[in-house]
Amino acid sequence: MADDKTDFERALEEQPEFTPEMRAAQARREREELELARAYKRLFDGVDGQTVLGDLRNLFEKRTSLHENMAVTQGNEGKRFVILHILAQIELAEINRGSIPTASAE
Repeated sequence: MADDKTDFERALEEQPEFTPEMRAAQARREREELELARAYKRLFDGVDGQTVLGDLRNLFEKRTSLHENMAVTQGNEGKRFVILHILAQIELAEINRGSIPTASAE
């Protein structure tokens, strides 16, 4: 039977960073990241969570971060980053709603 892999795919398999142990560690990290994203979603899913999330979005996401003082701009951007991170975690959980992390890669 012919090998359908490209030279690049074969070279990748030979790289030490792609050992079974490294792949298993990556799979564990991905499962942990997904579980964390699901925790964010659970936290903000209820009525109170949606109220708080809406307030945070109004305070930090929907307004300009720019200020004549660079330190104020940096502080504003830090606040904005937090809400964007929360929203990204919730979106990740929604995208992966039906998927169940497996331990088969370990």
